[in-house]
Amino acid sequence: MDLTTSEEKHTIHVFLKKSLSRLNEADQNLPQIALLRDLLCRGLGVHHAGLLPIMKEVVEMLVCEGIVKVLFCTETFAMGVNAPTRTVVFDSIHKYDGKSYRYLLPGEYTQMAGRAGRRGLDAVGNVVVAAWDNIPGESDLRNILTGRGVSIESQFRLTYSMILNLLNNEVKVEDVMKCSFSEWRTQRAAPAAAQQLQAVEEGLLRLARTLWPPTNLGCTREDILEYFELNEQVHALTRELQASIMTSKAAQTALIPGRTLIYSNPVNGLPELAVLLGDTPASCLTPQASSAAGAGATSALFRGIGSGPGAAKGERRLALLVLHRPGGVDDQHLKTVQQLAATAPQKGPKPPVTSLPDEFAGMVAIPKGGARDSFGDMRSAKRGDGPGARKVEAGDILNGEWGPGPEAKPDARAEAALVAALRALQKIKDQSPGGLPLLDPRADLKVSDLNLASALTERNSLITLRSQTLAAADPSISEAYALIREERALLAQRCELEHKLSDAGLQALPDFRKRVAVLQHMGYLDPQQKVLLRGRVACEISSTQDELLATELVFSGILGGLNPAEAVALISALVFEEGSDAEPELPENLSNAWKRLTEIALNMANVQVEKGLSVDPSQYVREKLHPGIMQVVYEWAQGKAFAEICSLTNVMEGSIVRAIVRLDQACRELQVS
Repeated sequence: MDLTTSEEKHTIHVFLKKSLSRLNEADQNLPQIALLRDLLCRGLGVHHAGLLPIMKEVVEMLVCEGIVKVLFCTETFAMGVNAPTRTVVFDSIHKYDGKSYRYLLPGEYTQMAGRAGRRGLDAVGNVVVAAWDNIPGESDLRNILTGRGVSIESQFRLTYSMILNLLNNEVKVEDVMKCSFSEWRTQRAAPAAAQQLQAVEEGLLRLARTLWPPTNLGCTREDILEYFELNEQVHALTRELQASIMTSKAAQTALIPGRTLIYSNPVNGLPELAVLLGDTPASCLTPQASSAAGAGATSALFRGIGSGPGAAKGERRLALLVLHRPGGVDDQHLKTVQQLAATAPQKGPKPPVTSLPDEFAGMVAIPKGGARDSFGDMRSAKRGDGPGARKVEAGDILNGEWGPGPEAKPDARAEAALVAALRALQKIKDQSPGGLPLLDPRADLKVSDLNLASALTERNSLITLRSQTLAAADPSISEAYALIREERALLAQRCELEHKLSDAGLQALPDFRKRVAVLQHMGYLDPQQKVLLRGRVACEISSTQDELLATELVFSGILGGLNPAEAVALISALVFEEGSDAEPELPENLSNAWKRLTEIALNMANVQVEKGLSVDPSQYVREKLHPGIMQVVYEWAQGKAFAEICSLTNVMEGSIVRAIVRLDQACRELQVS
């Protein structure tokens, strides 16, 4: 295909001759240059990283002049050179990102497609997606064409070279971290965090001035604190074990109506006795602001034990009757429930409990004479919700059976059942001063896993210890417990805010400490983080893939046993960045040096692993050492022409030139160091 006129051909010929005049005759006839000369004269261009630098510049200038009619290029051209065109064609919308093939990101597509349409010349720019294979679905294509761009992410990374240079110049590394984009959000939120910290300090000061509330048994602060610590340990173990236990069939079977439970009240944080009334939809419990007989009804959600009525998939909602003694935090709780219920969307005459937050969902008190509202719709757990199901009967709750009850109205039967359950709870509380008898992990819950059984046994021991404390026997600790609970919450918040505002809260700090440990272990830093000789040498090296590996190469003495051609060939493995499948043919001396360099890199990777860095030793060696042009560099250093060495490898000419330029700079740095 020939797209140029004779006048344009003449212009291209003259421009190429002038541009290549400084190259020697052999290089002017390189296969790459000969191919591009033919293509350019016909109005076709190619632009990619493997081109010789001079040819890349020639192509760019001819494209900008409008002489090249069709340009085959990679996305790098669209990202850099300002060369708009009339039409952009995507040969594929897949790309290899270094790990796997994926679709183009919306930002990548927009950047390249945005080249279509020359300002002042074209009213419309055309974009063609040539879907030859791997045709994307409509949703994928729509996301590529109109999706949101990738959010900006910080690429700040602490390298060994950066750490050594900062410490060598006595610059505080933490100050540099704070200036990075990765810490921008944290630093921006610092004033607000400082205000929060001040509010927390004021809250702690207020609690310190608050008089200690008296209790029936005269519990001191130490007594309540001991009870609180045991309670927190029980809660922590419960959160850890609940998912495993509640998925078992034995635990599901144990949760039958009439089962007496220890209920952890999320409002006051205290354990309370409760009886399981059965499965219930959330809509059968409605928030009320009154209480009767000191008992409260609540719905408890157990995750992962099958679907129950009114619960989401994989959840079961249970109705409990809780033996609750009013305390200092109840007024605040009931006020919150009232406010939330008043603002909840209405579904019929009663506000739905499901609209409340998790910590308040279903937490209600039984109104006097209002048992019908709370439990009038409860059905038999054994007989289901069909036509044959019937409501809870008086005396049916405690024995786990739904047997026949006395002839009475539904309202009276429900209230009688609640009163019976309440009396049973009080009886258990009076007859079990040492605490409620607990289910055995092995015999009752059929737990066979030793670790799980051990953790359950530990939890049971903690519950027993908790029940033996003075605070457990005191029914009036609600207010005192609330003070301790609030104080501990404020202390935890203060610790979190102080960590966030200090240097210890920097995201890159853990990685920095690990890298410093590596540098100290390898003799680049002393225990006081002062830069030693090896560290100063590493500070002078910047042109290699890994400054530490280059420094180790210098101090290992390997280079001393090599001639200049072998030395630069070995150093090229630290400079070349591309992979190559071709196995270089090396002389014996250079091959042995290459093996020793590989061992050094492997040892360095193992040291980093020992210090806690996430490094794969074999992958580290593959990423840092690339022997693809070692043979090329060795032959070039012995005087072979560029055209000859290009035939020794499948690496493109432009990549070889770039690597040799960097190699020259690396050799100068190693010589100075």
